[in-house]
Amino acid sequence: MQKERLLYILYFVLFLSMVIPAVLGQTPEKAQIVHVAGVVESREIFITGVDGTNKQRLTNNAFADTSPVFSPDGQKIAFSSERDGNWEIYVMDSDGNNQRNLTNNPAQDSFPSWSPDNQKIVFSASQNESAPDIYVMDFNGNNLRRLTNEPAFDDRPTWSSDGQKIAFESNRFGVYNIFIMDKNGGNVIRLENKTDWERNPDWFDPSFASLISHYGMIDTAWAWIKRLE
Repeated sequence: MQKERLLYILYFVLFLSMVIPAVLGQTPEKAQIVHVAGVVESREIFITGVDGTNKQRLTNNAFADTSPVFSPDGQKIAFSSERDGNWEIYVMDSDGNNQRNLTNNPAQDSFPSWSPDNQKIVFSASQNESAPDIYVMDFNGNNLRRLTNEPAFDDRPTWSSDGQKIAFESNRFGVYNIFIMDKNGGNVIRLENKTDWERNPDWFDPSFASLISHYGMIDTAWAWIKRLE
């Protein structure tokens, strides 16, 4: 594999993915955290300042809304919702307005992740109760394309900061490991051959680390770090 600029991937970032899943496109002074709160059957999406103030509710319905993530420019939030009877990918303005179903199909669509240029969303989808695969679409829901096609579970995709790679978890070898592929689905690489589960990948973002460090919370994020060369 050709040596690339420094890329890092975090393993087991469940804390980050559930509590501070997206703080992008914002300065430390104006940064907000988008997160989920509520009972399992009716989880809702909120935004809160990184100092814990100015909590605002963005969704309000009788169904679960989960996996929110800011677009890199901070203007939109993608999320998963089952308000239409099955899990779909939705997008809304960062203030909660203009909520719109992007996928609108019978599949179970979840775990959206924005490309760094705000133009595409990668996510996982399960067709006809099968194991999920990785798909990508334009930010408006157009040009849906399948990136993986495996009988195993390919799930929780996430874009690299340069937009060229996608990390995801898969149990295609029996246990969950972390995989990397090109943004078009080519050159799938298993990072390590582990017998223990490795799940929930995310890419190291220096601006995000700087933001969290600015507020003195960096020690709350524990993870294994993998350098790609």
